[in-house]
Amino acid sequence: MPPGNWVSPNVDFPIDSATPTRTRVALAFDVDPPVPRILKPLANRWLRRSIRPLHVKDLQQLKDLVEAPHVR
Repeated sequence: MPPGNWVSPNVDFPIDSATPTRTRVALAFDVDPPVPRILKPLANRWLRRSIRPLHVKDLQQLKDLVEAPHVR
């Protein structure tokens, strides 16, 4: 087990119908970093810069999966 505090993020995937044949999926991700209150703004800034690219990549992969033609 890695050192440090575990966090429990809240993740939500709101799905909306854009058109009759297209669906829009968004990622709502919320987590409080396990740091003292005075350091939270700094931790949040670091998390946005380091984790956002991962979320963008995850959403792109989800989009590619959903939009790929399914062969049976």
